Amino acid sequence: MAEVRVMPAEGGWSVEASFTEGALMFLSGARAESTAQRLAAAAAASGAEVLLEIWTRDGCLASQRRYGRPPCGW
Repeated sequence: MAEVRVMPAEGGWSVEASFTEGALMFLSGARAESTAQRLAAAAAASGAEVLLEIWTRDGCLASQRRYGRPPCGW
């Protein structure tokens, strides 16, 4: 499963995806989340199953969402 994470970074927020090189940096957390959602949706549209995680500045998992096909039997 591919992963996309929004993480706090010095001076802003980073978006890291297991299927890209390097991280994208943003000053705005909302802009980072929006970009992460678009990356996850695009990867899912090409057939990947993707886990999106949003982390808070204090290191807590704030949100988790799966994109792509649900497991068989659902």
